Amino acid sequence: CGWWYKNGKRVLFSSTHEADAQCPPKPDFSKGYVWPVYPTYKIYSAKPDGTDLKVVFPKNLKQGEEPGYNAESVVSPDGKKMAAFWNRKTELAFSHDRQDLTGLWIISLEPYSETLLVRSAFILPFGWSPDGKYLIYQTLNGKNIDLMIQSTADSAATPIQLTADAGDNFDPAWSPDGRSIAFITNRNGKNELRSEEHTSELQSHSFIS
Repeated sequence: CGWWYKNGKRVLFSSTHEADAQCPPKPDFSKGYVWPVYPTYKIYSAKPDGTDLKVVFPKNLKQGEEPGYNAESVVSPDGKKMAAFWNRKTELAFSHDRQDLTGLWIISLEPYSETLLVRSAFILPFGWSPDGKYLIYQTLNGKNIDLMIQSTADSAATPIQLTADAGDNFDPAWSPDGRSIAFITNRNGKNELRSEEHTSELQSHSFIS
């Protein structure tokens, strides 16, 4: 995934090029679809012409320590932070029978800092609210995929569960005014596009005024 910084002067992306100039080997699809989670992904930024390449995350690795899978990064609306997915596993299987420990991190770009926001069995993908105060993400909840909302300022805050039904709910996106969230659901037996307002629920948790 790639993103433009707010000022349009830099781009953000993930790559394994630092570990090997060749592309990583293809995953084993013999047991179905898997998303390869290579342990050599780092998140970089660069100027649009590819110059001034810099490592954004992770920076504080010990000597000989592999970076893990660092990807799915999303720049905050104000351009000062990013959210990123960190997984030390070698393979991420989209299966209800497997749970991989993953981490949703908040990285302040200037000055640099790293904060683990959510540790959960499955977090992918996620998105910032328009005001940058919350992140919505999908997570494996028992046998189903549900949507959760987390305050970006307080990792200890109890997340709001936006969906709780017999189907899977995924690929969330905030409306420009921040009052609604669109997502895909198969709760009725087929994939459908839904939109749900959440303002009153956030107010009841004292997340917005």
